Amino acid sequence: MVPRQDIVIRDPFIYYDNAIGRAYMYGTCDTIDGKRGFDVRETSDPTLQMWSERKPVWRKPDDFWGTRAYWAPEVHKYKDKYYLFATFEAPGRARTVQILSSDSPRGPFRVHSPKPINGPKYFSLDGTLYVDNNGDPWMVYSREHVSIQDGEMRAMRLKDDLSAPARPIEDILLFKASSANFAAVWHNAKGQKCYLTDGPQMLRLSNGDLVMVWSTNTIVPNPVHWSYTVAIAKSKSGDVQGPWVHEGVLYSGFAGHGQIFRHPIMGLVLSVHQPNSGRAPYPVFLSVYENDGKLTMADPKTPSYVQAYWRFEDSTPQQDLLPSIDILDSSGKENHLIGEDFNTTGAGSASVPASRVPATLRLNLGSYDNSQEPAEGASVRHLRTAQSSIETEEYNNWTIEASIRPADVSKPQVFISREQSLEMALTNQNRLVIHLNGQQILSDKALKPDTWYNIAVACNGSKLKLYVDSGSGLELDKTVELTKKPARLSQGRWYIGCARRDNKLVDQFKGLLDEIRISSKALLPNAMLARKSNQQ
Repeated sequence: MVPRQDIVIRDPFIYYDNAIGRAYMYGTCDTIDGKRGFDVRETSDPTLQMWSERKPVWRKPDDFWGTRAYWAPEVHKYKDKYYLFATFEAPGRARTVQILSSDSPRGPFRVHSPKPINGPKYFSLDGTLYVDNNGDPWMVYSREHVSIQDGEMRAMRLKDDLSAPARPIEDILLFKASSANFAAVWHNAKGQKCYLTDGPQMLRLSNGDLVMVWSTNTIVPNPVHWSYTVAIAKSKSGDVQGPWVHEGVLYSGFAGHGQIFRHPIMGLVLSVHQPNSGRAPYPVFLSVYENDGKLTMADPKTPSYVQAYWRFEDSTPQQDLLPSIDILDSSGKENHLIGEDFNTTGAGSASVPASRVPATLRLNLGSYDNSQEPAEGASVRHLRTAQSSIETEEYNNWTIEASIRPADVSKPQVFISREQSLEMALTNQNRLVIHLNGQQILSDKALKPDTWYNIAVACNGSKLKLYVDSGSGLELDKTVELTKKPARLSQGRWYIGCARRDNKLVDQFKGLLDEIRISSKALLPNAMLARKSNQQ
């Protein structure tokens, strides 16, 4: 079996067979044997983290016209057969979509449509199957900026056997990329304005609404600048003809060509490749939620008093986090984290305190690894907030929760801090220490290296309580009557994995962090993340 982080792939598409509980992953990648074609990986792992070796499902016949591109294969079951839609190109011929077919998702596939579905006039790509409310099949696809500058999403009705366009040909413009106010413009070699469209996927929500997942480019801060983005559009009519309205960006993690599929354990799952350039891309699977008819990355079950909740489920084990790309705040308040620069952000890890969060039973698959030495010229590895509401709001009553696994407990290090008011740290005597507005609270319990601890600090304005859990349940370590008032968390930037003092980043935490939650309320243990699910 191959871990997810070791798979090199673009445009990952998942066909999930509910009858046998098995996922099949297809995507753009180099072939094994030197011939052009497509492969599949399979898994019954309910977390989608371990996959089989690649197996060929189709290889280019000698008489097949396409000689390059071979992009974005995706497999759909339709009338008891499996159809593979993919993009092909050849010298002197525009990129276009052709359909293959098989009796099994494992192949072997054969050429099904005698000709490409799109005509030769425009460059087109990323065809996907949609069956409308009347049972008629359509191919939704992207007409590229290469031909028309302002990329388009279009829909073409197919014959019932998917062998060719239906007659008379219906090729409908759904929307242009520039109609989305978040789509970034750039200029090609001729100085023409261009906008990107690709990766359309159709999804019917539980309330019956029809949405399209699609990708374009947006602008993010340096050093990344460009970001490949997953966006959502919704059909006002509930069917493919639209009209379509843009609901905004769903995920802006320098990742794209998204697909959302339903999984019996994970629920709705967004599948993307990340990063889009600069390094070998790998598949990423992220939870998505329906909330009042809209798709969101924010967990709708998060209590309203939670101001930020960093779960690190959007990290990938053994892969560095990308700078200037949001580390998601699942509270819905968009208090995301970012890194300062390449090679200073830390990485993902598969080690977690528990496979499910005790209080919510949400799957927990990833944590933040800040144990590596900083890159040359950098002081510490860390993450921080960036111009978000949590930097300006003050709290008189508050709780901070975190799971930590220190690699070294023999020297001072800070794992959570807020400029001017708070540091949560370890001493060189293996103790937790809380620095709050000039006061110091030292834990009674000593910590061991390479051990997960769930920690919570709750303050009601006059008393501070420190809780520690090493696997047996939250225990009150210390209660302190605060002598200096107020005990407010004043305005300031938050840092994860270090402190900022005198305009310098210091005391890097060496170890793993997970499930960091900040609340504007002094919580009791029965409302904390580390409580057992059967506790009241």
